[in-house]
Amino acid sequence: MILRTCKVNNECYVYSSANIFSRLRPGGVWYFNELLPLDSPAHWLYRVLPATWVWAKNNSWSLYAFYNRLQEECQEIKLKRHAFTQLIMHEVAEDALNKKPLMVQAVTADALPPAFMRLKELANQSTSITSEFTIIEGWAKKKE
Repeated sequence: MILRTCKVNNECYVYSSANIFSRLRPGGVWYFNELLPLDSPAHWLYRVLPATWVWAKNNSWSLYAFYNRLQEECQEIKLKRHAFTQLIMHEVAEDALNKKPLMVQAVTADALPPAFMRLKELANQSTSITSEFTIIEGWAKKKE
């Protein structure tokens, strides 16, 4: 099961993890891979559309908060944090903005035109944008 680390309709990941743990029997194990927006401050989206960083700070969880939530329900937890840096082509970034993922949908529509302008400015400087993202992989065993 994949856990989304953001709020959707004012329901945050704590509710989602409760759903997951309610489906596990005692001693059951949950395996997961998850993106962590707060642990990816150099992601290209935050530079192009700064309002998404503000949204992420208010609506998502860091590795520390995620781990603490798991400790409430689990007797054993194993986590690995992976941080990746990659080059993003401007066309890919523009396409992503046009598709309006959840973080982009969460900001006001008037924030988008300046984001496309910043993207164009970055395109004039280089053929790609350096970006970072963090993924955790792990498992958690529910208390018996």
